Amino acid sequence: MARLRKLTEDRTKARQISAYDEDWAAIKRAAKQAGLTISQFLISSAKNARLPANPVHLIRIKGWPR
Repeated sequence: MARLRKLTEDRTKARQISAYDEDWAAIKRAAKQAGLTISQFLISSAKNARLPANPVHLIRIKGWPR
């Protein structure tokens, strides 16, 4: 029996990035150490990335300025 086709929005698309050789080597090395493909590693890294805290928000949390 033939496999059903995926919906267009469920298909992955090839992407292209620019990187210096040393950065690309570091990405490849990190992906290999994690046991992931480069694509899986980049997606996982982006999803798990923490954004830096905004100092203005930290000041407001502490209640300063009064």
